Amino acid sequence: PLWSPRIKLTVAILLLGLSIFLLYVFRAAISPFIIAVLLSFILNPIATWIETHIKIRRAYATLLAFFSFLVVVSILPLVIIPPLIAQWNALSTNFTLLIEHAESLLGHTYTIAGFSIDPQQAVRSLVGSLQDLLQPVFTQTLRYVVEAVSSLVWIVFVLVISFYFVKDSRALSAWMETLPPPSYRKDYIYLRGEINLVWNSFLRGQISLALLVAVIFTVVGLIIGLPFAFAISV
Repeated sequence: PLWSPRIKLTVAILLLGLSIFLLYVFRAAISPFIIAVLLSFILNPIATWIETHIKIRRAYATLLAFFSFLVVVSILPLVIIPPLIAQWNALSTNFTLLIEHAESLLGHTYTIAGFSIDPQQAVRSLVGSLQDLLQPVFTQTLRYVVEAVSSLVWIVFVLVISFYFVKDSRALSAWMETLPPPSYRKDYIYLRGEINLVWNSFLRGQISLALLVAVIFTVVGLIIGLPFAFAISV
């Protein structure tokens, strides 16, 4: 027998409550799962290219793509982090000295049309406002990054989930095509293709743009002799 509207509403509310409860219970796995999805989205074209051009099985192509990714991720910190930390420390020291020098230069009070202007107080207020604005952003970002990557268990979780997402991407896509009703299946396939195209363009475009801007800033900064060119570009 068909369900009455009241039964449908009750079932929908129960399912919604169950979904919220499961999200709350497994909330610690949400961020790593999202990272795994993004990682699989980035590495899937690489695995497809390896599979197509080298003519090997999907599992081996996925394994090779992840191995290449891990090699790059392991080497980049050894090459980038030491000079970046050194430049950031030097930049922070110079910025502090610059603020102190500006305060000493603006240490006088000026009176214009009966109004007293204290430039030093304005500088202190500006610096305090910038610190109050940036500190929560950096603190929250650092906290999320540490929570996502500091635990070895979550790192393994991200790699395993993303590996199987890439390896079984075709089977997963075919299975998801069976979920919509037959009358809406063509619409679903069309919308999936459009969303995939837009998301592909956005994500890879943002990554390419960030890398391009960083490279341009670094190269131009080194050419003109700009101090801390690498730290500023990052």
